[in-house]
Amino acid sequence: MIRISKDTIHAIGDPEYFLLMVNPNDCSLGISPSVKTDPKAHCMSKYKHRKCFELYSKSLVTNLLELCPNWDKQGTYRIKGVQVKGQNVVKFNMSKAEEINGV
Repeated sequence: MIRISKDTIHAIGDPEYFLLMVNPNDCSLGISPSVKTDPKAHCMSKYKHRKCFELYSKSLVTNLLELCPNWDKQGTYRIKGVQVKGQNVVKFNMSKAEEINGV
């Protein structure tokens, strides 16, 4: 499961749809606004009143684990995002992930 905080969604302008983008070259994950017609977009409208958005994608998690071979498959990680200046994008450097316990 991937959990995206409400603060991240606010940082990209509270879109109804958003994209997750993985860049294997710099081991990063990006989140940006999208549109309904994009087949890769995720819909936020049914999650507007929650504290976070939870995404369940076994294939995405598997791909992220391949990019980060030092991650424990049973672990839970937190990655702090940085808003890209001048763009509605929040970027997460997966190499700076910190393992957390008890979540």
